[in-house]
Amino acid sequence: ALPPHLIGLRVCRIPDFEVELGHVPRIAESEVPMRARLVDLISPDIVDPVTSTPADPTDFELFFQALIGPDDGVGSEAFGFTLTTPGAVERRLQKEPILFGRGKMIVEYYHYPTFRSAIERLCWRTEGKTWSDVAQILNTYFHWEFD
Repeated sequence: ALPPHLIGLRVCRIPDFEVELGHVPRIAESEVPMRARLVDLISPDIVDPVTSTPADPTDFELFFQALIGPDDGVGSEAFGFTLTTPGAVERRLQKEPILFGRGKMIVEYYHYPTFRSAIERLCWRTEGKTWSDVAQILNTYFHWEFD
């Protein structure tokens, strides 16, 4: 269970692979939805996110950009977020009494395939009539480069 001050944040719980993504708006079944597609994950904080791990994989804070585009097209746009652990959040709370959750993904430990899969599932579940609609929904989870 998460500490009380972390309840309500969108989190990825690694051990049981449960992703709590909250409500993702859906459009009417009669319309053909546009969905998002994760193109890549990049980070200036880690050399190779796929093969590298933080010094302490259970206690870290890393900035990432999810490059996400429409599933039926080419191109992508950057959606930034901080991948962090409860321990790192605790240390930040010792310095700052209040933290906001948008743009944060909290994991128990660093496991690239699991958090990448969580983002891929979020992208697939996010639907809209236009790319702008989809990007606005994703922007509630991440920090969209055009926000």
